[in-house]
Amino acid sequence: MYFYELISAFSLYGEEVILFAFLTTVAIQIAKNNLLKSVNKRLLTFMPFLIGTVIYAVYLYFSFGIEYLLKNATAVFEHGIAVGTLSTFMYIIYEQFIRKTCPTLSISESLALSYISTYVKEELREDVAKKICEVVNSTTESEGVLLIKDLILQNAQTEILDDELIALCSLIYKSLISLSPIKNSVK
Repeated sequence: MYFYELISAFSLYGEEVILFAFLTTVAIQIAKNNLLKSVNKRLLTFMPFLIGTVIYAVYLYFSFGIEYLLKNATAVFEHGIAVGTLSTFMYIIYEQFIRKTCPTLSISESLALSYISTYVKEELREDVAKKICEVVNSTTESEGVLLIKDLILQNAQTEILDDELIALCSLIYKSLISLSPIKNSVK
């Protein structure tokens, strides 16, 4: 996938999504280092999406009012998820290219690694992230989600609630498939 294809995917949502994703990334890093030290690490996986949705909703509230916000709740949620996805992607780019903590992983593998880091044993994370990317590139969504679930369960460091795991696996599959040039060209 070319970089311009990635940027064009987010340009469908508008420039504010890129700005809010950056703000979300910065806010999460500040909160993670100061306020969220004692918070369950599992919650941090979903924080970019939650904060992204809240930031986008606040923006629409002050720009257009509560009536517009309520009428377009689905679009607000969709844009919030886009903000969260881009925020997570920005964090991965930072980790991979600026801090140089994951030089052996692709962008997709780094994204998968960020999602599973609180669930999978540390020594197995990179291998599991690579296997997840292979699953995403070779299966349908329903098969992929189940295979990702099995991979995480086989390598889990703690017990995981089934509903939480299914939501995580679906989120992982959808995020990675959006980065996959092979699957996107078929859509």
